Amino acid sequence: MNSTNLFSEQKYKILAVDDNENNLKILKMILEKEGYFVETLEDGTRAISLINESRPDLILLDVLMPGINGFEICREVKENENTKRTPIIIISALNQLDDKLKGIELGADEFLTKPINKRELLTRVKTLLKFKHLGSQLESSRNVIMSFAFATDFKDTFRKGHSKRVGMYATECARMMNLTRDEITEIEFGAYLHDIGKIGVPTEILEKTDALSEHEYEIYKKHPMLGYEICAPLKAMTRSLSIILHHHEKYNGAGFPDGIAGDKIPLGAQIVAIADSYDIMTHGLLNRAALPAIEAVDILKNDSGARFNPEIVKKFINLPLQDIERLSSVKMFSSMQ
Repeated sequence: MNSTNLFSEQKYKILAVDDNENNLKILKMILEKEGYFVETLEDGTRAISLINESRPDLILLDVLMPGINGFEICREVKENENTKRTPIIIISALNQLDDKLKGIELGADEFLTKPINKRELLTRVKTLLKFKHLGSQLESSRNVIMSFAFATDFKDTFRKGHSKRVGMYATECARMMNLTRDEITEIEFGAYLHDIGKIGVPTEILEKTDALSEHEYEIYKKHPMLGYEICAPLKAMTRSLSIILHHHEKYNGAGFPDGIAGDKIPLGAQIVAIADSYDIMTHGLLNRAALPAIEAVDILKNDSGARFNPEIVKKFINLPLQDIERLSSVKMFSSMQ
């Protein structure tokens, strides 16, 4: 079965832009063999007008081209209301972190390094087209999810941007762990909405600077279950519910609401717990000053095996955490855009 039969009988149209004719021939051969219609273009300066005219389902962009380069084309496409949801894969010989970050900041959905691995290319193309196909069905749920995420920050005002940053940290950690695209999306949604249940917690408890009383703490501890109940009706959130419910569990079983331990805690919840703690430490609370990133990382290491899964901590602290925080201010819900 070729790729087009996975979603419908539609023949997906792909535009490949590269100033190297041999590269275009290889891409065309690989993709057309899988049933895609492939249009190629060697001139980057013509790409924008052609994209607006032909509306491809997916775009493959080289970076280093004379005239307008791939980054500039990506910016134009993603800033245009009519084309911004078109998936873009940047394919380049550039492999520095700054190059990848630039592509992500401009809205690219994937970044592949030359020489291209055929299997990886086909997997990324197939996955992005699948998400594009499902996008219209998920659009309404996505809007609700984004509204909920912002509502959480409005409720807990001293942690402005917290949900977005935790979402970015958790998503990048999931990618580093080589999880599937579906698993990454599940973690992304769960991370953005991990604290949505705080909408049901009295503001005076959330903003209290003194230690919570036993009664107040019991109320606070209800927010994971409240979040679960709020999001349960959303079909798009089904697989993310366990993250919302269990993000306060601890690896040694001393957390809440269920006191589960080790691998009994859902993997996504374990990732979000680390991202959540790191962001709180580096941005502070009403009664707690923010810590430098290096101190926060040391605390994560010290808490490995007690609060957190040691293997996930190792992955997390190797992330470019400051770069991810910078990206969190310009990008949200990457897998759905």
